[in-house]
Amino acid sequence: MLSLRISLICNNFLDNGELSTYVKGRRSKLESAMYRDNSLIPSEAVRLLALGVLASGERCYGELAGEVRHFTSHLVGPSLDLVAPPLELLRVEGLIEAAEPSDLGDQTLLRVTEAGLAALTTLLTANVRAPVNDLNKLILTLKMRFMHLLTSAEQKLQLEVLI
Repeated sequence: MLSLRISLICNNFLDNGELSTYVKGRRSKLESAMYRDNSLIPSEAVRLLALGVLASGERCYGELAGEVRHFTSHLVGPSLDLVAPPLELLRVEGLIEAAEPSDLGDQTLLRVTEAGLAALTTLLTANVRAPVNDLNKLILTLKMRFMHLLTSAEQKLQLEVLI
């Protein structure tokens, strides 16, 4: 239901020419999509996973969706908190793009954009909340898995924060 609603909203933006306004607003609100202590909300943790996987290499749309679902379900299990916006929303926001102009559905090859790499860095450098729960375990695991995508100075800072 949420996916359908987001698709309708995205189509409405495309029809009215308001897409660029929406995308600019979403990018400026990335920091506000976190808790007050600058730690990730659950849907942003899934966004981190999707962007990190694509930053490591191009993937087909269906393969990326399966990898995100597989990783989160094994680490946290099924959770309504981890219902993320559809991957298509990442495309609309300009964080990912098709590597080839033709649309092949689940076989569309996706890659991360420069804006996506900037968003990934922001998500990777976000704080982690103190009480250890399933969500924080997921975030810690994601930070460790994609730590190599940060600069060495950012890596050192993140390791100090994690310690």
